[in-house]
Amino acid sequence: MPQTEEHLDILHLLGTRRGIFVITKADLADTARLRDVRDEIELLADGTTLAGAPVIEVSSITGIGLDTLRAEIVRQLDGFQARRATGVFRLPLDRAFVIKGHGIVVTGTAMGAEVRVGQKLRVLRSGDEVRVRSIQVHSESVESAGLCQRVALNLTGAEKLELARGDVLADERLDSATARFDGVARDSSRREARAQEQHPRAFVHRHNRDHRARDRARRRRRDCTQVRQLRAARRRRCGGSRSRATVSSSATKPIRARSAAASC
Repeated sequence: MPQTEEHLDILHLLGTRRGIFVITKADLADTARLRDVRDEIELLADGTTLAGAPVIEVSSITGIGLDTLRAEIVRQLDGFQARRATGVFRLPLDRAFVIKGHGIVVTGTAMGAEVRVGQKLRVLRSGDEVRVRSIQVHSESVESAGLCQRVALNLTGAEKLELARGDVLADERLDSATARFDGVARDSSRREARAQEQHPRAFVHRHNRDHRARDRARRRRRDCTQVRQLRAARRRRCGGSRSRATVSSSATKPIRARSAAASC
């Protein structure tokens, strides 16, 4: 499926090297079909950071493969070093809603350092300040939360701010933001042509929101193509005028034709 290919491309671009391909509902397919799916996965993963990752067939109905899957998860997590929290707290919002009796609640994946109950946060890019009333992680109340955790923050002072997906809550010391950065765009070599055809415009996905980007290289190519097309059309018009001037025997028509050609 296209969405599965996109997810694999994202994991590849992120440099993810630990992963498991899981074939679900294995009890509903015969051996030949399972073999075909395995071949498709191998072809799809070829050339990515997850090439050679284990493929496990499971069924939640019969329990086939579940023990194998659990054992593989434990094996891959053995010796895994989690990233250390660095910098300051940041929370790109993916949801913002109101709970009666509690007020504004926002959710997202925490980045940077920890956030604690009572801490002041700043909304970027507006610069407004809010305060954390309470924190939940997986529906359990906690006093603090940090890097890579899915968190829900109940806020005070945010009732009139109209927070939405793509906004960022950050440590109050972050009082400025930028709308521009330099980056390198890299397409998946396996689907580059199709991506160019389906998505002629450039977008950047940042902080849970798609932003229109300026692809200067693509714009230059497009401008050069338009210039060549205009020049070709002008040559065709001028060429037609010159040909009429040579075949005309009238004393007045060649003069008009030559003046039209000169204007080109």
